[in-house]
Amino acid sequence: MAAAKDRLGEQLHVEGFAVVRHALEPERLRALRSTLLSHFRRNGIRRFGGKSQPNAAVEIPTLAPLFHHPSIVAICRRAVADGVPVFTSHCDVHLNTTSGWHDDTGGRAGGGYFGDAPLHAPRVYKLGIYLQDHGSDGSGLSVRPGSHLDAAARQTVDLTTRLGDVAIFDVRTQHAGREASLASRAVWRGCAPFGQTGHSIYSLLRQSRPGPMRLAVFFTIGRDDAHTITFAARNMDRALELTGGSRWRLDESLRKRLTDAGVKLAEDRFAPPGRM
Repeated sequence: MAAAKDRLGEQLHVEGFAVVRHALEPERLRALRSTLLSHFRRNGIRRFGGKSQPNAAVEIPTLAPLFHHPSIVAICRRAVADGVPVFTSHCDVHLNTTSGWHDDTGGRAGGGYFGDAPLHAPRVYKLGIYLQDHGSDGSGLSVRPGSHLDAAARQTVDLTTRLGDVAIFDVRTQHAGREASLASRAVWRGCAPFGQTGHSIYSLLRQSRPGPMRLAVFFTIGRDDAHTITFAARNMDRALELTGGSRWRLDESLRKRLTDAGVKLAEDRFAPPGRM
C-alpha cells in the first residue's frame, strides 16, 4: 500500500497527472450516466459545442455518492499525502464538449484562480471521471506531462481510460479533451464574439454531428492551505456567473458524508465575492 501511495504522489509531483485504474464500479457509473443524460435534456448551458453544468456539486444532488465514495476519498488522501484533502465544491459535468489545450489556473500571469500567488506553490488537483470507455478514439483526456512545472512542455499523452478509471491531474497541467475539427474551429471563431449566444449557436450547429454521447464529471480537491481556498472561492464565483444562480452551499447530507470521511470543506472558509 505504501508503494502505491508513493507512486501516485510521485507521478503527480513529477508528471502532473495519474490514472487510477478500476477505482469505481462500472454499473454505478452506467446508472449515473443515465441520470446525467436525463439532466441535460432540460438543463445545463450550451458551451464549446456541447452542454455543461457548472456548479454541479450543488445543482445535481445525485452526484453526491461519487464525491464521498471510499475509492475517491482514498485517491484524494493519496494526492495530498502531507495533509487532509479539501473539497473545493468546484465541479463541472460536460456533455459532448470540445476543448483545445489549456490549464485550469485561470491564467498563469497572476490574477487567475490563485490570485497573485506564485504557481510553484499550489497543490490543487482535478479528478476526471469519464462515463464511457476511451481506448484509442481520441475523445478522452490528453495531457502534457511536466507542463505543471514547465509551461513550454509539448509532449502529449492520450489517457486511454476505461469505465471505472479515475484520472487526476494538477490544475496547472495542460490538458485537452476532444479537439474540434478545423471546420468547427472556423465556425467557432465566427460565433465566439457573441458570448453565450455564440456558444448556443455553435452548439446547435454541432448537434447534427454523429457519434456517441460523451459525458465526463470533473471536480477539484486540494491541500488544506490558502491556495486551495482562493481557488475554490474564485471558481465558485465564476460558476454562479455562468449559471446565473445563487446557491453555492453543498447539501447538508453531502457535507456530513464528506466531513465524516475526513474531508474538509472549502465553503466553510469563504463566501463567493459579490454573491452574498
